[in-house]
Amino acid sequence: MIFDTQAWWRNPEQYVHRLIVDLDRLYCSPSFYLDLPGVSELLADTIEDLVVPPSKILEIGCSCGRNMLELHKRGYAVKGIEINPSALDVAFEPIAEFIEIQSIEDYLTNTKENFDVILSSNVLMHIPPSNEWVFEKLASRTKYLVILEREAFSSHVYKWARNYQEVFENLGMTQLLGRPCGLDSLPPTVNLRTFI
Repeated sequence: MIFDTQAWWRNPEQYVHRLIVDLDRLYCSPSFYLDLPGVSELLADTIEDLVVPPSKILEIGCSCGRNMLELHKRGYAVKGIEINPSALDVAFEPIAEFIEIQSIEDYLTNTKENFDVILSSNVLMHIPPSNEWVFEKLASRTKYLVILEREAFSSHVYKWARNYQEVFENLGMTQLLGRPCGLDSLPPTVNLRTFI
């Protein structure tokens, strides 16, 4: 049986009984993302080093919109893509109106919109190898790419380890920043990277 990653993220609760680790149940819930100390501030500070408000920012896999809210407060024009409709149940106001419920793959296939920055926070690792074309589309739709991604782990049924510096430099982007995120609220294998 081939695992349907998009179905998983649309409704992860239907798959929880297949998992052994309870942490995965929590990790897949939009409410998990409501409070991760320091993450939104780190990402917004990083974006401020690249572009000024009201630059257009797209966050892929935005969940409840926590990162978007911080960027919105700083004057950025934000838009989010989220596959799980239950994320809107806990989405921050006024951010909910800027979130579209659809997969990253569908969004990139059906729209041609470009952004000053595309942001991903622990989302790219969930793109299955069969959909790696998404990386090329992301690179072509933005001047800057900001990613906060877990890179060093064993691949799993719904997450895949990659070297994102290699992925995006092979697509013609140049890495401007690459370092561990250094936040206690995230695993030490999460790296912050920016590309142009």
